[in-house]
Amino acid sequence: MEFKITWKKKWISSNYELYKDNRLIGDLVTKPFSTSATGQLHNINLRFQMRGFLNQKTEIVDTNTNKTIGNITYNTLKTRASIQLYDEIIEWRSLNWNNTKWGITNGSIGIANSWNRMFSGEIISRNENPIYILLGMFIAEYFSRSTVAIFVALFVIIIAGS
Repeated sequence: MEFKITWKKKWISSNYELYKDNRLIGDLVTKPFSTSATGQLHNINLRFQMRGFLNQKTEIVDTNTNKTIGNITYNTLKTRASIQLYDEIIEWRSLNWNNTKWGITNGSIGIANSWNRMFSGEIISRNENPIYILLGMFIAEYFSRSTVAIFVALFVIIIAGS
């Protein structure tokens, strides 16, 4: 069975509000220049803790039990991420060049897909596990921030060189 979640984000904010049938059901809270984020959906509460600088990984912590339940390894050049969640390996990938569509798969089985606009979007999931939704949103935000950081660095290099 498929279900749909929509999300909204304010103009300057890094926080996402998650809705089902126009009812607020969760959020993803990120902070600029922070190495962690939190997400909650239904009764699932997660903390995403980034580790490393050039070869970043993210630890996924269930804050209800304070136990690490998995980690995320990024392939920035291919805009993909490998998620180890409990005993499962899940793949996140961008589905287009500007990262407005992404998907999560478990082998050949699609778990969730998202279509994003600047300040809103929707996620269609085939699995009601809220962890997948929070993972997808967090990784999309990670790649969005990485893209902005690359453009800022290139801008500074161009300005400094002129």
